[in-house]
Order: sequence, then structure tokens, then C-alpha cells
Amino acid sequence: MTEQEPSPIEKSAVVESLRSDPENLELFLAWLLRREVEVDLENSSTSTLRLNIEVAEIYRDAGLRQEALSAFLDALEQASQERNAEAYAQLLKEVEKLESL
Repeated sequence: MTEQEPSPIEKSAVVESLRSDPENLELFLAWLLRREVEVDLENSSTSTLRLNIEVAEIYRDAGLRQEALSAFLDALEQASQERNAEAYAQLLKEVEKLESL
């Protein structure tokens, strides 16, 4: 008998969960833990940056402006350190949008 792998948690479900109750982080943390395992297996800075951007997007889409801004700034710093100009430019636009709200 093989152990069945748990079904993936959709980002949209995490967003809806945070939107309905920003204090309830259970689904978000379950999603994050699973994604961190995937990123660890990939073992690349690009994967880590992609995860950081996904976290920021979840916060943004859930309407958690301050958390999104903080997460986008963290990803922006990482993109700068990795000299990823394309990601940096995209992230800078997101930061500027959030700062203007």
C-alpha cells in the first residue's frame, strides 16, 4: 500500500482564506511549507526568488497591502543582490504601485 500524497493547495484558495480572515494563517502556512520543500528540492536562487514573489502576490491579492509591500521589498532586494534586472524592474513596479495606494 502506498501513501497518497496530499493534494496541492491552490494559491487562489490561500488568497481567499486570507481575504476572509487575515488572522487565520493556517492554509497560508501549509501552502508555504509545501512550497518551501519544493524550493529546497530545486535548490536554486531563482526558485527562492520565485517563492518570495508568490508570497508577495498572495498578500497583494488578499488585500494585505503592508504585508505585500514588505514581501515585494524583500524580493526586490534579493533580485538586486542576484543582479536579476528583469525581476528587479518588475518588482520595482509592484512596489511603486503599492506605495502609491
